[in-house]
Amino acid sequence: GLVGPDVLRELLSASFDWDPSLHDAASALASLGKHKADPIGYDDMVRLLQDARFRTRDDGRAFVLLSLAEAETLRRVLHARAGQPLLEGTPN
Repeated sequence: GLVGPDVLRELLSASFDWDPSLHDAASALASLGKHKADPIGYDDMVRLLQDARFRTRDDGRAFVLLSLAEAETLRRVLHARAGQPLLEGTPN
């Protein structure tokens, strides 16, 4: 379905709670070439959430997809090595 500016504002607030300047639905819609009252669909929401303007904290980061089992294992390793480098010979 389609969502309007009010739901979009909630999406932005939930996704970028650390930066209130990113909660403006009208600006977000403008970045998609839409007007402030235009509804948007799933594809537009994905484009918006992937837009570099909303990913200001991601510079220099890399992302990977993990299964739940892989994530649980990685969490156990991180906790077991607390205070030590994750990989020998690398900084914390």
